[in-house]
Amino acid sequence: MPARGRLRSFNRNSLRTGVDDWRSIPRDLILIETQEGVSSRFGVAGSPPVAGQKLGVALATVGKLPINGLRICLDGTCGWFIWCGKDASTAPNFYQPLHVEHIAGYLPSVIPYLSLPPGYRFHIAEGYEDVWFDSTLLGDK
Repeated sequence: MPARGRLRSFNRNSLRTGVDDWRSIPRDLILIETQEGVSSRFGVAGSPPVAGQKLGVALATVGKLPINGLRICLDGTCGWFIWCGKDASTAPNFYQPLHVEHIAGYLPSVIPYLSLPPGYRFHIAEGYEDVWFDSTLLGDK
């Protein structure tokens, strides 16, 4: 079982917006190297989204902490749903569709987690990272 609650250093600005460090690195390199690193650190085979796939992002919450994500199996998308702040809403328009290639412009700090397979969740905030498998996301009891 993957470890939970691993502390990592995050700069508040790098969590909320794109910063110079992220923008100076080619986007493809960021996606490949960081996603493989997170998957291997948690002992899972990576399952990165394919360019052109969409994820759901609660754009109205960008700028709040913590940043949360969960991945389900959902045809036609990569299965990721990402929101910022404490709780996700059940409102029908809470998430907006966004091509995976554009997430770096809103939340570059989530890029490393996108290769986690369906059933995984993450919760990141300044100085904190929590990644875990949640079988209920796959419909398992």
